[in-house]
Amino acid sequence: MIKTISRFEIQEYLDTTPAGSSRTWSQINKGVSSLSTNWGPKIETEHYIGDKTASKRFDALEPEIPFDINDSDDAVAVFIHGLIWAEKVGSDTETTYMSVITSAAPVSGAYPAKTRKVQVSYNKSGGDAGKPYPHSVALLSMSDAVLGTFNPTTKTFTPTP
Repeated sequence: MIKTISRFEIQEYLDTTPAGSSRTWSQINKGVSSLSTNWGPKIETEHYIGDKTASKRFDALEPEIPFDINDSDDAVAVFIHGLIWAEKVGSDTETTYMSVITSAAPVSGAYPAKTRKVQVSYNKSGGDAGKPYPHSVALLSMSDAVLGTFNPTTKTFTPTP
């Protein structure tokens, strides 16, 4: 039987010092009330002259992770605000994203996780008076996922061999 998982049991992280010599895993949390992965399935359709019905094939994914984040002193918000303020594009917006399943039983303090290289794309900033200053962003996948484990105490991701 599969256990029901609550949203807080899937934790999302972003490397907020991608130019550094080591990863700084900062949890995507403060200022974010909703985050989902759009898998972007690529479906190929073939229709042959002798067939009444076309054949479809699921060949690839183009994951994208859109979310809104409010400006704050949180490391992820500061990182994203810095990219937007400096109007960074291309390789200057590349970093690494990680998703961790904290509902799983930890092994030596580590939980199942996966990472992928992403670009931070920003679409819109600003909002209503008297409210936090929001940014609409998306993490655009640039690689296949790397499966492994994450130890939240040591902040270390270890790829599965």
